[in-house]
Amino acid sequence: MMSTQSEPPRKTHSSTTNHRKHRSRSTPRFSDSDKPKKKRTLTAATSLVSIPNTIKLSMLNSGLLSTENENGSMLASINEKAIPIKEFPKFVDQRRKFPVLFKLEFQVAIKVEQHSCRHASKKANLKKNQNQRCIPYDYNRVVLEKVGDENDSDYINASYVDVSITTYV
Repeated sequence: MMSTQSEPPRKTHSSTTNHRKHRSRSTPRFSDSDKPKKKRTLTAATSLVSIPNTIKLSMLNSGLLSTENENGSMLASINEKAIPIKEFPKFVDQRRKFPVLFKLEFQVAIKVEQHSCRHASKKANLKKNQNQRCIPYDYNRVVLEKVGDENDSDYINASYVDVSITTYV
């Protein structure tokens, strides 16, 4: 005699009912359509805000805008933190395209010491400086013996340098 009621299917071994394929470690976990989408973050290179900055950088680079008139708006974009290694090529390309960024960074750079250079800046001594950007501090300059009654004859563009013999091996 057969029963009219249908019996539930019997469970068999999991490998026969489960049709999953074994995934090797090299195969992707998701197919391209199932892959969770990354959140898109807007950077200066992808946002529309960078377009006016690019125009402004081009104008600064060509000299149409002065770097002194910027009131810190462009200086605020100068990064004071370390640059991640993966962003360094982009950083270098930007500096190649806009060399004015080097000038802006130099203006932002912190100067460690502020000492006077009065003797080197005197009108009589200016011609003795081969390079006006490289002059000795007053506290560290080499003072020559005066020649006669000339007041500025004791100046030479030279500085004392402390060197310890033991540091050189």
